[in-house]
Amino acid sequence: MYIKTSFIECGEWGGHLEEIKIYFSDRICYASYEKYSADCNSVKINNERPIQTLVSKFVRRFGNFEQLLLRAYIHSLIDLKFSESDFGHSYMISEVKFRSQINLFVTSWSTEVATNYNKLKSALAN
Repeated sequence: MYIKTSFIECGEWGGHLEEIKIYFSDRICYASYEKYSADCNSVKINNERPIQTLVSKFVRRFGNFEQLLLRAYIHSLIDLKFSESDFGHSYMISEVKFRSQINLFVTSWSTEVATNYNKLKSALAN
């Protein structure tokens, strides 16, 4: 599973990216996390997208608690997807891919989505 989240500190050109990849290795579930910083001054030279620089990366075991947080996060995305309007701007953009078969793409101002994402990210960081 692949989760990509982008933020808006560069306004309409986007912002920094965060990626979580959940995978199995030797029958154990792991999550790798990568956080990038966005250079908002680079949008003119980078096809109107900020240049991303990796600032943090780690791998952790992905246990039952993290699975519960992941389910809450995805559930909030699905709930929002059924009720979302066409946002011109959003606080965060979430993309979830399941083995390249199912894609979920949600733009959001939802504090519930942001809260659930931050809980998942915090659990992985500890």
